Amino acid sequence: MPIDSDAYQELEAVVGPENISQDPAILDTYSCHATIVGIPRQGLGLGPWWERAGAVILPGSTEEVSEIVKICNYYRIKYKAHSTGQFPGAFAQGENTLTIDLRRMNRIIEINQDHMYALVEPYVTQGELFIECIKKGLAPHMIDAGSSISPLASVTSVAGQGDSAITRGYNERNALAVEWVLPSGEIVRLGSPDTPNAGWFSGDGPGPSLLGIMRG
Repeated sequence: MPIDSDAYQELEAVVGPENISQDPAILDTYSCHATIVGIPRQGLGLGPWWERAGAVILPGSTEEVSEIVKICNYYRIKYKAHSTGQFPGAFAQGENTLTIDLRRMNRIIEINQDHMYALVEPYVTQGELFIECIKKGLAPHMIDAGSSISPLASVTSVAGQGDSAITRGYNERNALAVEWVLPSGEIVRLGSPDTPNAGWFSGDGPGPSLLGIMRG
């Protein structure tokens, strides 16, 4: 079942017509992945081609992501979000799936030298982050997947490691404070940002850590 036309109009109102599309040519670029060449999809032998989404949307902020998720919940639309798109687990699951491409959220918001942390949006690559960090005398851990991957995806979702992990920490343990859109569409902040003027230096506070709930 394709995405409901009323839902599409509401999604378009959130991001603008230039940041949402149902063009088959565009959608097909989101359904092919080089890392799964030759792997059959449900025994159909589709090789690198996955199922086509009903639409792709490009939010520009956390608040827009929140509104998108709420609309998907209301209309019972499945959604899959990705950053740099190098992990095939974010592929669509049929026409009633909305692909959320986070490429517009590509800012390095802060590199804090004193507390040695970086505050980044999902589409920042680890190559971009490394270049800006070394300008300040810092060197973040980089996994061996290459410079074009998202360090945020590595820290929050996919893990991964590289030679520098011995001295700079494995990425699954490098998540600090997080701003997170829940499946309900609610925006939460885990750790120190929930305290006024505390900054983003810690993902934990008094009591049990909530980062494990986010990472699984």
